[in-house]
Amino acid sequence: MEAREVSYRRLKRGERVVHPPKVARSSREECYLGWRVHVINVYERCLHACSYCFAEWPWSPPSVVVRENLVERAERDLKRFYVGRRVVFNLGSATDPYQPVEAREVFMRRLIPLLESYGATFYVCTKSTLILRDLDLMVNYPNRWVGVTITSLNEAFAEVFEPRAPRPKDRVRVVEKLSSEGIPVAVRVDPIIPFVNDDVEELSPLIAEVEGAGARLIVASTLKLDRSGWILDGGPSQPPWKRPLSKALDEWGLREGVEGLSSKLRELYAQGEVLHGYLVPPASYRRRILEAIKAACRSAGFAPCKMGVDLRRELTTWKVDGDLGCACYMYRPSKVKFKVERSDTSAVMSELSAERSR
Repeated sequence: MEAREVSYRRLKRGERVVHPPKVARSSREECYLGWRVHVINVYERCLHACSYCFAEWPWSPPSVVVRENLVERAERDLKRFYVGRRVVFNLGSATDPYQPVEAREVFMRRLIPLLESYGATFYVCTKSTLILRDLDLMVNYPNRWVGVTITSLNEAFAEVFEPRAPRPKDRVRVVEKLSSEGIPVAVRVDPIIPFVNDDVEELSPLIAEVEGAGARLIVASTLKLDRSGWILDGGPSQPPWKRPLSKALDEWGLREGVEGLSSKLRELYAQGEVLHGYLVPPASYRRRILEAIKAACRSAGFAPCKMGVDLRRELTTWKVDGDLGCACYMYRPSKVKFKVERSDTSAVMSELSAERSR
């Protein structure tokens, strides 16, 4: 990590850190994120430099941005907007909270206790082994879970498309360690890139591997592209350490001996549709891939979620051990309470555990 890859700023008075979902309640049956899931992105941009990242916009900053007063602003938002409400807080919808800069900034070791002191329900999405540093903060708190993204077990795939993220085998070990400590884990097989990692014969071993590591959920979806072409082709604000997807596809095509891979993908998406603001492949392709994954999940001991493939055009599955089976709602959201001091959180934890058992 170089100095030019990270910049610093302070949040202005009117800026929020905790953001409400950008969907109407009327569309909640179709929405992957759900209308009760509120987002805390700890950083702006991500040093994992995944070429397929959907959070690539014309206004993206040219470096990872550390907002120095983030934790203080998060507490202000919790007090002002969330006490008394039942919501889930997603830490990492568009940027990994445990990306390399977190090793130095250590925001998560302050943010997790803050959420727990309010009795909040939250989950963390990451590719990083650094989350194990904070295992002690989460192990005894009931209303939390973790999403670990493992797009492929193929090390070559990771080198090309996820060059700065921990290797897949290390992420499997994260799933195993978190699960062994009683922290529920959802594994995100996301994105499935057409012509690249959509071979079910390769995806099935991945599903079996993470089931063996203790994963409680599998979430899978196909590659999403923005309509302006920033994900595929990049733009002026894209930093030198983050290459566009088309460049990664070209390298993959050379490695695998597949000509015109980028052109094939563009042609497929030209036949697709817009779903939740993003371009996705045709429904026939999505259904074929996701139904095959659904079968592999069942073989590994997972059951399909109630939304299935039909409504959401994505797939969420879970083991049969709870009333909710979604990466967003592994547990029913608890009510955000007035803050208690860390020494008094045992009472909050007991109350949350009792509430969940009812």
